[in-house]
Amino acid sequence: MNSRCFFMSHFSKGEQDFDSICLSTYRTACKLRFIQKRCNLHLIDIYNVIEAVRDAGLNAVELNAGISVTRLENLVSSLFNQLSKRLPTTHIINPQESTVLLVEFILGAVDCEPESRLTVLSVKAMLSILCGGKLVDKLRCECQSLFHMLTSNIT
Repeated sequence: MNSRCFFMSHFSKGEQDFDSICLSTYRTACKLRFIQKRCNLHLIDIYNVIEAVRDAGLNAVELNAGISVTRLENLVSSLFNQLSKRLPTTHIINPQESTVLLVEFILGAVDCEPESRLTVLSVKAMLSILCGGKLVDKLRCECQSLFHMLTSNIT
């Protein structure tokens, strides 16, 4: 089965009518929120994302370097496995399903053009934007990544 078909079949279960929202910015925000909740990313905060990125060794890699699908799957899987350990027993998630959905979404979002490739920066940006937490913390994380990339290119 095509990965895009698999992705769309899993996300269409919620049958949302986003086209009825007139303003495109609101429509986009609603779609991203739906994906965030469907993948259980709203339960993961930015600090857990930073920790998982460090554990995966992606903080020491160039931001414009490519990342393999296997490494992406391991990163996302560790995020959801850690989340399932922290959640109370009354709130159960399926880490495997969340991992598959999020990896398929990331790959589908990046694989729009034939020459496109998955980079460390794009993965960090997507995870930090879609995770839960305060906006100021997310922006701080993104600005530090961009500042690091700019200063490493100067020297």
